[in-house]
Amino acid sequence: MGGDGGTVSTNRRYLRGAGSASHTADAKRSGGTTTDDERERLRQIMSTCTITGQTLDLTGTSGDIVACPYGRLYNREAAVHALLRRMESGAMASAGVKGPEPDIGYHVRGLKDLHPLRFQVIERDGNGSGSKYAAVCPLTGVELNGSSPAILIVKNKAPKKKKSKDEDKVGASAESDASPNVLSERAIREVGIDSLQEEYGPFDMANCIRLAPTIVGGVFDKVKTDLQTRRAEEKKSRKDNKKKKDKKRSEPISANGDSKPPAGASKKPRQDTTVNGNGAVGSNMSVAEAARANVGAAVASNPALSSLFSSGKSGLSEKERRDALFTTNT
Repeated sequence: MGGDGGTVSTNRRYLRGAGSASHTADAKRSGGTTTDDERERLRQIMSTCTITGQTLDLTGTSGDIVACPYGRLYNREAAVHALLRRMESGAMASAGVKGPEPDIGYHVRGLKDLHPLRFQVIERDGNGSGSKYAAVCPLTGVELNGSSPAILIVKNKAPKKKKSKDEDKVGASAESDASPNVLSERAIREVGIDSLQEEYGPFDMANCIRLAPTIVGGVFDKVKTDLQTRRAEEKKSRKDNKKKKDKKRSEPISANGDSKPPAGASKKPRQDTTVNGNGAVGSNMSVAEAARANVGAAVASNPALSSLFSSGKSGLSEKERRDALFTTNT
């Protein structure tokens, strides 16, 4: 083929530009990722359990479906068992024994990072060779098979408060709501987040999960970076709140609920008051002592009062005491 009898035609190195071109047949050999491969990978994520590889029951009749922050789908039961095995493996590692590799990534810290997922499901025509059911967006009708970006709506956590038994029943029924919570990205963009709050909210787009993010274009890398940033901020916020609570807890509380200085703190010295001859109050004794001094000065200056409060005998006659009692000093 090459004219010299020794050239291998399948190598095609002798063709101009053949060595650097990206050919479909050479995609797997060169380690590249084609559009078809990426589409198939996304379809697998949207239809099978990441742990077991089994096809997910989109109708929810044989088990719940959950999604992790990376947008991967799991059968709830398989995910729970994987977390238990990972816990056992960690205990073995702490004892110096190497355990099996975990089936679920460490980005899933626990059940709190696995969010329930409910699709709007339609039945396919019998002519198709795939699954009998298909997941679609409830607003646009677009099939959610990985080819179109899909968003899992994660509602904001309600503040913790004490509930009665009746309220607990209402909350349980609300949590078991079977309404779909997966929308296409196009539906969210066209309808608007504010318009969706009444039916799907309350939710914040920062907490929602992009299902089956593509590797091409750096979408998956952005999902990982955003998750790390959000968790770092949450960790810092928890530390700040803990410091505030510890500081408030260290301050003693008085009977009326106000903070009071701890025991042993320096108290303000008492200022005493004195009374001069004119009845003026100084700053060497207390107010009570000053009042007693004023009374004593008044009694001493008035003979009648002195005779009344004096236990000893007075040199004044009865007439003189009566006259002094009604006499006004000028």
